[in-house]
Amino acid sequence: MALLIIAFTGTIGIFSLVYAYNIGSPQSNAPTENVLLVYALLAGYFIFGEVPDLLWFLGMVSISFSGTYIFVRESIRPQIVAAEKQW
Repeated sequence: MALLIIAFTGTIGIFSLVYAYNIGSPQSNAPTENVLLVYALLAGYFIFGEVPDLLWFLGMVSISFSGTYIFVRESIRPQIVAAEKQW
């Protein structure tokens, strides 16, 4: 039963992510994926009993800062880099 719940919520999550990228630009959607790092930290700690080490925190900080840098850099640019759909 737990496997069905995990499969269902994972499927809904992936469909939501695809829909978000369908209606929004990648520059605005990508930084919100950093929330997955927090969920991975919580799941690893509470479900598996793992405590993250220094390398995990350094990786999390580098991913978060690089995503924030790209978001700020792309918001300053006057033109949109990604092509818009012509429907």
